[in-house]
Formats: sequence, C-alpha cells, structure tokens
Amino acid sequence: MPQGLKRFLKRVQESDDSVKKRYLLIFSIIAMTIVISLWILYLKEVSAPKTVDQHSNSIQKIFSAIFQWSKDLIFKIKEGRVINIER
Repeated sequence: MPQGLKRFLKRVQESDDSVKKRYLLIFSIIAMTIVISLWILYLKEVSAPKTVDQHSNSIQKIFSAIFQWSKDLIFKIKEGRVINIER
C-alpha cells in the first residue's frame, strides 16, 4: 500500500466521528457514481451496438466527467466548505 494512502487512513482512523462520516459520505457518493455510470453505459451499449472507437469515447467522457466532479469536490473540501452531517 502506498505511504500516502497509509497516512490518510491512519489520519481518518484517529479523527472524530464527524470526519469519518464525511469521508464515508464522500466515498459512498463516488462509488455510487461510478457504478451508476457504468450501468448506464451498459444499458446504452445493449440498446445500440457501437464501434470500438465510439465505445472508448463514451467511456472516456464518463470518466472525465467523474474526474472533474471529484476534482471539484476535493477543491471544495480543501477550501473548508464542507457540509457536516451529524445526528
């Protein structure tokens, strides 16, 4: 495991519950976005077969959109504009 990831996980383990919940929410949203995007891509492929170039362009568009969304999210977190969800 890379050292940066180990430090990140250690920092999350030692943090408050509100921080743990925030990371849980963020990573859950990312995982759901990836799964739903791949599912939509699959449904489009089943309904209309495409060439290999069109297929790779579709995947590239989806991942570039996910990457841009995650960059925006990380930027907002670093600025401190994060919504804490607490009970």
